[in-house]
Amino acid sequence: MSMDALKNFDANRMDLEELVELSAFARTIEGEYVALKVAAPEWVTVQAKSLRREVASRVADAKEKSLREKKARLSSLKTTEEKRKELADEIAALEAEGVGA
Repeated sequence: MSMDALKNFDANRMDLEELVELSAFARTIEGEYVALKVAAPEWVTVQAKSLRREVASRVADAKEKSLREKKARLSSLKTTEEKRKELADEIAALEAEGVGA
């Protein structure tokens, strides 16, 4: 990694692994400034925070996608009778709200 990569990163052009690598580099740079007792340039702090936010966002998105896929798979394993009961319950709930009356 290089300082130029950190300065000019474009999250839309990077995959999660690249973002994590660049975030680790940014943390190293921040840590070195702290160790040297020198104030880090503002752009280092800003880019590091941006990277961490982007990584967190992508991880959350991946988890949500995984949850949706697992729910869909579980739903596909339901018996016809379970599906029929769920539909009947949904219809009853809508009718109780006055829909279709």
